[in-house]
Amino acid sequence: MKGLIAYSSLTGNTAKLADRLAAGLADLGDWTLADIKKGADASGYDCILAGGWIDRAWPDKAAKAWIEDLPADLPLGIFVTMGALPESPHGDRVKENLASLLASHGTALGMAVLPGVVEAKLLDRVRQMPAHLLGENGESIKQQMVEAGEQSRMPTEEEYQAGVQVFREAIQGWLDQKGDLQ
Repeated sequence: MKGLIAYSSLTGNTAKLADRLAAGLADLGDWTLADIKKGADASGYDCILAGGWIDRAWPDKAAKAWIEDLPADLPLGIFVTMGALPESPHGDRVKENLASLLASHGTALGMAVLPGVVEAKLLDRVRQMPAHLLGENGESIKQQMVEAGEQSRMPTEEEYQAGVQVFREAIQGWLDQKGDLQ
């Protein structure tokens, strides 16, 4: 099985997760790592794991556009890192959005949503942002964004392993089913 792990990374959080997925899934196939921003090509692969960092509850612009351009019949899994905790209300919105991206693919290989550290420069920009730009509840939203950024952290070893396991089980099930169909 030939798989592609394509990712977009701003601060290195998502790139590190991509590396961990490649190492953790090495026994299931031949994996290629590719940076979406440097021109990842999905042709010739049996399945894709695509990742990015979260911006406004969606994968970043480059990752989202790349995912949306994938052929619908190509098995797809999505992994992301985000400054807020995955178990937060923001994390729930992210998971809903990822599910909608996966729904357009015949074979969805699941999703892994892991925490990531918010870049200090970005957090400073949020602190300086005029609250009215964030809408009606701008001050509250800004405060939530700052708090999430201050609490951001790298994934634990257990979280990395759980991400690998999500895709391991899905890919193994897909390979088993594919074998039954041949």
